[in-house]
Amino acid sequence: TVYYSYKQFEQRKQIRDTLIGCIHATNQWIEHIDRRITAARAYAVSGESRYRNDFLIERTSTDLRNSSFQPLYQAGLTRSERVLLETIQSRSDALLAMEQEAIDAVSRGNPPLATSLLYGERYVQARQSVVDLIRSAGSNIETRISMQAQSFSERADTIKWIAIWPNILNM
Repeated sequence: TVYYSYKQFEQRKQIRDTLIGCIHATNQWIEHIDRRITAARAYAVSGESRYRNDFLIERTSTDLRNSSFQPLYQAGLTRSERVLLETIQSRSDALLAMEQEAIDAVSRGNPPLATSLLYGERYVQARQSVVDLIRSAGSNIETRISMQAQSFSERADTIKWIAIWPNILNM
């Protein structure tokens, strides 16, 4: 029973760590998008090269974005969750393309165009769509993992009683 309790503890810890990793990953993904947007908008409004550089750093840090996916993929994604993550990635790339277009507009001396691109309804809706999808994916994965944890806990309790019951009968 001690070995079983230890294994149960380890499995619960692994589930908890996976859940925390998924929550962190979705938050990190949204923060990455927000930092990129902030830099692009600051450059569009001010024209200062430091904001352009900040944008370029965020844009090229796809390793950060891709590494933030890792906990999600380690959560044992379902097919529909994988498709949703691919959709998010595609829409995030489209958002990045709009931001790059705005950066290029400032570089060509057309800040009003950049500002209209980054503050326009199309951009705002695209950004909100990406963020909503990220939150939805995170929530779906968290719910699935929580349900798995609950199922595991119920099975563990049943097995514990099966293991203890013969000892009670022998008393």
